[in-house]
Amino acid sequence: MSYSPADLAQRFAALDDDVLLEHLRNGGLTPEALEVLHEEIARRGLPVPDREDESPAATPEDLGNLYILTRAFDPTEAHLLRGLLESEGIPAFVADGNIVQNNQFLTIAVGFVRVLVPESRFEEALALLKRFRAGEFALSEDVDVGEAEPEGS
Repeated sequence: MSYSPADLAQRFAALDDDVLLEHLRNGGLTPEALEVLHEEIARRGLPVPDREDESPAATPEDLGNLYILTRAFDPTEAHLLRGLLESEGIPAFVADGNIVQNNQFLTIAVGFVRVLVPESRFEEALALLKRFRAGEFALSEDVDVGEAEPEGS
């Protein structure tokens, strides 16, 4: 779907400051939408990084060949692993998670939920996967979340 600059300006004007800046941080906007976004941010006088310093979110196309790091039966496990990889600075993507989430009977047909990483970071990701499977990131059993006391008690 394509929006005119006037449509984009109206949509951005309706957003609050935090959401507007989040759109800038997330990237993925067309050059035209990014220009209108910058105009709205400047109109509001919000702090904005220099345009040269902006690095839009990486897409699979930007990273070269993607390798399958692992396959998961459960989309939640795949997304947890993706989050762990990204927290360590390794770009990662979950493939077919939405299909499996919507229809579990298709899990085997689509080849499970795949976690993909760039070829250049595969060995690093594989080492992190081994640590993940070894339980290094598991929560301690002695933590009882249900009995936490509110602050100020």
